Amino acid sequence: MKTNNKFYTLLLISILLVGASFTSCQKEEISPYVREPEVVLTDEIDIWFYDNFLKPYNCVVRWKWDDTFVDTKYYVSPPKRDVMIPVGEMILKYWMDPFVIQGGQEFIKEHFPPEIVCVGSQLLNADGTLTMGYAEAGVRITLTDLNSFDIKNTRWVVEQLRVIHHEFTHIIHQKHGLPEGYELVTKENYIGNAWVNLETEQAIALGMISPYGSSDQYEDFCELVSLYLTIAKDEFNRTYLTYANPDDGLNEGRALIMRKLELAAEYYSSNFGIDLNELRNSIQDRIRNK
Repeated sequence: MKTNNKFYTLLLISILLVGASFTSCQKEEISPYVREPEVVLTDEIDIWFYDNFLKPYNCVVRWKWDDTFVDTKYYVSPPKRDVMIPVGEMILKYWMDPFVIQGGQEFIKEHFPPEIVCVGSQLLNADGTLTMGYAEAGVRITLTDLNSFDIKNTRWVVEQLRVIHHEFTHIIHQKHGLPEGYELVTKENYIGNAWVNLETEQAIALGMISPYGSSDQYEDFCELVSLYLTIAKDEFNRTYLTYANPDDGLNEGRALIMRKLELAAEYYSSNFGIDLNELRNSIQDRIRNK
């Protein structure tokens, strides 16, 4: 399904984790982002994204369908008009504004992707996993399942934000590398594609925040940051950090997770002046008070 509206701005995509046990990032090659020439905008949605994304942050949000931005192996649907501005407002509130408060406008201007591609439906892989979204070379983020938009559904919002912050963390490490020594903490415990066979408790025992995080050090880092920011503080501490269950056999793994979290916090503080704990508090406050 194609249109000729290739110049229009678009917005963000994410996958709600429904109907599959695991999710993953897509790592396929894509064509580099090339900005189209300026045009006169008449559509109210295009104008809104121009005012809120393109003009202040030089970010094109692609919401009018163009199938050159999604691999043809997927059967997907375009996003609906009526969800686009609300999704844009969600991005501003739960992604951009908390980082602006912590890191400043310049941080967002430097790191925000120049292109966001929006897909209405999910992307189902042949192995039964779902592609949550993907970041490519720090210039494009693609997120899916926007037609399920429901800001009153906390689970849906948290899943969306998990995708958003996971993919944004990819952009951060693509530009700046991983925290020094991060990959060494659990170097022997990364298992590649075998992550699909893990349960959460098994991943924690390996020192990973999630089964998918055990695939490699980059997904580990992105999962750590995104789950830290989006899971309620008490739940996160109880599951991953506290020693409330001394006989459950997971405390060695929890200690490794804690060490990696310390490295991540130092990384954000020393590189960007961002307090990861305060960033988490800001996002969590917005989730609770949406």
